Amino acid sequence: MVKYRLTKKGKIVTVWLCSFIILSVTLGVSLSKVSSMSNGYNSADSAKSDILSKPQPVPEPVVPAEPQKEQSEISAEQLEKLKFSIFFNADAASVETNSYSDLEALTKAALQYENANIQIEGNCATIYGKNQSKAQRTANYNLSLKRAQAVAEHLKDKGINPDRLIVTANGSDKPLKDNDNPAGRVFNRRVDVFFVNK
Repeated sequence: MVKYRLTKKGKIVTVWLCSFIILSVTLGVSLSKVSSMSNGYNSADSAKSDILSKPQPVPEPVVPAEPQKEQSEISAEQLEKLKFSIFFNADAASVETNSYSDLEALTKAALQYENANIQIEGNCATIYGKNQSKAQRTANYNLSLKRAQAVAEHLKDKGINPDRLIVTANGSDKPLKDNDNPAGRVFNRRVDVFFVNK
């Protein structure tokens, strides 16, 4: 193995080179700090002079917004206007496509008047009038309940809180028209929706 030894002259040159490198690095770092500080000073000065030379806009006075009034009870007049009827085919409890626009209007009203409960009353027609048997009355009651539940499910699907929904079934006890003729029975196969104050 070859061993190298520095002469006295070589040692002096090595020390001198190391010192030179250390001095160069130190001075380089110091100079870069000074230049960055001077750049910051100049940009701050120029920004200051820009602010002083340009007229500043006068801020408009802040007018506090009126506090939102929490919706209180809906007036009886408003409630009177919020009535909907959804009609069904004979012996059917599913909502027909021709009722979709009515259901959409009902949903909008339900979302707007959040402080009102929604009473949903199912109804049906009968050809038996007052002479219904117990079985016929039960069948009509069940059909009217299913119709009311179909409307309630639609509202729940649209994001209406189910706690606001009051579902009742009238069977054929609340006809709008005469049940003795087919034209009258069309109006009796329905769900009536009313808005009521909580």
